[in-house]
Amino acid sequence: MDNTEIIIQEAIEMDAVRSMIKKLDQYQLDLYGNESCKLESLDYLQQARAYILGAYGDSKLIAMGAVKLFDDYAEIKRMYVDEAHRGLGLAKSILAQLEAYAKQNGKALVCLETGNLQYAALAFYKNMGYAIVEKYGKHRPNRVSVYHAKVI
Repeated sequence: MDNTEIIIQEAIEMDAVRSMIKKLDQYQLDLYGNESCKLESLDYLQQARAYILGAYGDSKLIAMGAVKLFDDYAEIKRMYVDEAHRGLGLAKSILAQLEAYAKQNGKALVCLETGNLQYAALAFYKNMGYAIVEKYGKHRPNRVSVYHAKVI
């Protein structure tokens, strides 16, 4: 990978984001099935005014993440790194920038949801300082979701 950079929402090529979200959706559907997945589309993220970051390598979107702001917390959404580009620190960089955006917007608490079968994600969020919590916001305990929170 010759040239990787993190870019802001306004510069992201939205067709590439749609394609990446489609990959993430399929991954989650394969793990958990339709009944357990609450998948947010790019259109929904845009309507919710989510702040979306992407990492490009050689002019191709290879990783992404988003954050939505609520009254008393921020929520990380749609974190994904293309399989061929994992282990390069892209998720860490994106997450750090999403947290910084949340903090700049007055949020002291960042929350997220991942699945109980996403072992690498569970380890990643633990390493990034997130603690497992029972629930947050509108989310309630269920058989597959693992909720996390971090004070920033």
